[in-house]
Amino acid sequence: MVTSKELKKKAYQKSYQKKYYPAHKDKIAKQMKDNYRENVDKRIHYAKVYKKEKNMEREYDRPIKNIIRNKILEQINFRKFKNILTLETKDYLFTKELPDKKVYVFELDKTRFSEMQKKKPKNVILNYGNVSDFSEYDMDVDCIYLDFCCTYTTAKEVIYTLKNKIANSKLFVVTFCTWDEKKKPNGDYQFELISNLQNLLGINFKVIFGQGYRDKQHSTMVTIIMENPNGI
Repeated sequence: MVTSKELKKKAYQKSYQKKYYPAHKDKIAKQMKDNYRENVDKRIHYAKVYKKEKNMEREYDRPIKNIIRNKILEQINFRKFKNILTLETKDYLFTKELPDKKVYVFELDKTRFSEMQKKKPKNVILNYGNVSDFSEYDMDVDCIYLDFCCTYTTAKEVIYTLKNKIANSKLFVVTFCTWDEKKKPNGDYQFELISNLQNLLGINFKVIFGQGYRDKQHSTMVTIIMENPNGI
């Protein structure tokens, strides 16, 4: 049944098409063009951001990345860890494989945080802020996995802020980017990273796994899984 409100709306649309639009079509066309010009930069910007985010998300779900993720999962499950601190993708690619673990996740981007809230698994404690904020929490975790999209130099401050939490954890896993298109992933660079981390944190880590690999988004990436012999 058609309501009176719908009838009025249809009558208005018919009147607009017959009278107002023909009389003002040039003005309307100009307004539409002006609006397009004013907002074209915004459209280009948001299109680039959307494309970049989609590409970055795909980079986390690739064969080499999945192999490394499985290596980390193997170590966590073998050691029967109960709680983990990590950074995550919007689809929780890592956490969804650990339904029986308590996982603390931090996200600094407000829009991304809101999206992640909607998809959050039950075992995840999602926090808005920098992962370094966990240094203020009155708790420790068995494993810390920080998948950085930046170099060691950029991530150094965050790692140092978490120094006490890392010292009390049993497993410390990091991924860094070199941003160097010419440098190939090799043992020398991994050795340099391990040495830097040991000096920064004052921990003589036992290296369990190290893997360098190339990706389209971040050039050379390096992931290192380290056991802390002094972890609680």
